[in-house]
Amino acid sequence: MYLLVKQDNDIRFFRGQSGRTRCPTCGQLTAKRSEDLSTTEIKRAPRLDVTTSVDGVCVVSPHAKRELDRLFEGQIEFQALQAGVYAAMPKLILPFDASARKTRFIKRCPVCGEHESVVGATPVFLVGGPAIIPDDRIARTDLEFGSNDEKSPVFLLGEHAASAVRSQGLSGCEVVRQ
Repeated sequence: MYLLVKQDNDIRFFRGQSGRTRCPTCGQLTAKRSEDLSTTEIKRAPRLDVTTSVDGVCVVSPHAKRELDRLFEGQIEFQALQAGVYAAMPKLILPFDASARKTRFIKRCPVCGEHESVVGATPVFLVGGPAIIPDDRIARTDLEFGSNDEKSPVFLLGEHAASAVRSQGLSGCEVVRQ
């Protein structure tokens, strides 16, 4: 199993943006992955092919979108953003084993059920073990890690998928063996 690690790009999709769905009690985002991100102004596209926003949105260049779409046909959901870039999210969701990993869930809201922070993403423990990810697939964990708006899933790659991504030479990301 491999992790796809992305560099930060300083874009913010949620903090300071009106119209985002938040819990009235704790202020946590309650529909983060279904929000329309195309309304967020991006003044300048990131110079790198694969990056992550401050708040955990994977942003890819048109070149990276073409290559990832070719490698993982139908496996990644893309959303067009301003400045000609795209948000990218793997469709395959794998269950993270928080008990085995001893992941900590901090400050759960009694209204929405979201946690302020989720700590302990790596090394990744999956329910069913690392073999659960097929060799040619890209996936993400069902849990998102980090604090507040910055929470994001871990992107995972099978053996062949990792080789394929490495061979593309996409800038801004690194494929790391776990």
